[in-house]
Parts: sequence; structure tokens; C-alpha cells
Amino acid sequence: MRKFLWSLIVGLGLCSLASANITPTLVGGAPTASGSNFNYNYSVTLAGDQRLDVNQSATYPSPSGTFFTIYNFAGFDNVTSAPSGWMASEQMIGLTPSTVKAASNSYTNVSFSYIGPPSVVYPPGASNGNPSTQSLSLGNFIIGSSISQTTNGFFSAQATGNYLSTNGMLVSNYGSVLVPLGLNQPFATPEPASMALIGSGLVALAIFRRKLVRR
Repeated sequence: MRKFLWSLIVGLGLCSLASANITPTLVGGAPTASGSNFNYNYSVTLAGDQRLDVNQSATYPSPSGTFFTIYNFAGFDNVTSAPSGWMASEQMIGLTPSTVKAASNSYTNVSFSYIGPPSVVYPPGASNGNPSTQSLSLGNFIIGSSISQTTNGFFSAQATGNYLSTNGMLVSNYGSVLVPLGLNQPFATPEPASMALIGSGLVALAIFRRKLVRR
């Protein structure tokens, strides 16, 4: 029973991270030297039940369209390369879905927005309202930094749902990604609403456990 309760706790903690749509991963787990700087090469994938859509509108404060942002990129030098159809931007407050809040503007945030063409892109075998079991590689996005040491950082992303009730709706996700290590580097945090969902689940779990103990 303890194993079951622990599995439930873990499940509640991870539920807000489970619905990934766009996910960047640092290739090789480390940057590569490039002159006096270091290139961070991120391989990015799109989930099979999502699509890229440049025309998807949003209700403020969420931006429109498809994008992902890597936060607090210490030692930022430049965006070395990005696949065709993507536009890079750098700012102290990066593009962020309304469900996620950037906690700091101490370091540069790097955003990549899909601008097409084509205006809509599906994973292999997918069509409008019909998802795929395969993810789609969006290519490699390379960002330069003066720092070689890495730390666990934070990203957020937004795409368009392509499955059942999410079809045609903006969906967002956030997660951990390796970034250059800055001095006393702060990180973005999920909105209180997301933490409230996890907290309410833990309260329900505590009540359930109390009933089990009384038995």
C-alpha cells in the first residue's frame, strides 16, 4: 500500500508536466566549443497530437501562434542557427504562455517562433483532428554562450492541439532543459494555479490515507 501511495504522489506531482507539445533537449548533454564561446545545440520535437499553426489566435495574455522559449540563458552571445521557417528573438522577458510565469529578467531569454511556410505542419501520418503516434523532429536550434558549465534551466512552449477536445486549441507546456550556468541564477516558475492543482491533489491523498489508517 505504501508503494501505491508513493506512486500516486509522484503521479500528482508530474501530471502538470505530462502533456508536452514542443520539447527541446541539449544534444550530448553539453555544449561544444566554438572559438572563445560555446554552442548549445538543442534538438526539438513536436508531439504527435499537436501541430504547428502560424495563424492560431490567442486570448491575451497568451501570445498567438507556435513558439518555445528557453529562459535565463546566461552568457548569451547569439543565435547561431535555426531551421527554415523559424524566427529567433532575444529579450529579458521572453514569449511565455499565460499558464507559465517567468520569475526573472536577470538573463536573456531566447524565443523561437514558427513563421512558416507552410502555415500548418503535422507530425508524420497526422491530419486535421487526427493525431499521429509519431513525434516530429523540428530540427536543431543552436545558441551561443560565453559559458561552458551547465545547470538545469527552464523552457516553455506553445502549439496547437490536434486531438479530440484540444483540436484547434492552443496548448502549452513547460519543463526542464540544460542551460548555461549564471551567477546566482534564478529560474522561471509555474503559475500558482498549477501548483494549486498539485496541492489540492495532495490534500485529497492525505484524506484518502487517513481513511486507510482508520481501517
